Amino acid sequence: MLDYSRIISENINEKQAVFLIELLPSCPVYEGHFPGNPIAPGACTIEMVRQCASIALQREVRITGIRHCKFIQLLRPGTPKILTLQLSWQDNILNAVVLAETEIAIQLKMDIR
Repeated sequence: MLDYSRIISENINEKQAVFLIELLPSCPVYEGHFPGNPIAPGACTIEMVRQCASIALQREVRITGIRHCKFIQLLRPGTPKILTLQLSWQDNILNAVVLAETEIAIQLKMDIR
């Protein structure tokens, strides 16, 4: 996942996966988004979800459409230290929820291939 985040642990089964992820404050993207007040860019977070889906499905996942994308709260590197990414899939539809501690931060529903 480049230098944006790192996977701490993963639990994958046939139809769902849970990843514990740390956003890395040393990633250069935070220097411009935003200096002195770093916020996780939505595009980078969606890419993080795509990469985790590729790991879970054991193939390169491509996003062909986003049906639903809701950013409920800002994610900042180090606050909270660990994010929980919950994935579930059926056919070519991927659902993702990112939790910051116990609160939903992001909800996604995507078409994939």
